[in-house]
Amino acid sequence: IYLMFSALLNVLLGIYLQPRRERRASMLQTCGSLALLLPPFLLAFSFFMDAQTVNLERPVAAIGIYLTALGVALHLGARLADRA
Repeated sequence: IYLMFSALLNVLLGIYLQPRRERRASMLQTCGSLALLLPPFLLAFSFFMDAQTVNLERPVAAIGIYLTALGVALHLGARLADRA
């Protein structure tokens, strides 16, 4: 489910992305986009590799989830910085 969520988030971002004019907002947006590109690969890797462990710890999936949250936060920051 995390993999599907991450992929859909990338599709949504691709549809609605509006480049920011201000330099700081543009840099935040670029960093946010880069942070959102990596999680689908991490989550796919986690799906195949972490599933073989007996405990419930999924360190690779956790990194992918945190990167997704960071990417969304950076895009929100870019939006707010562009309005200021």
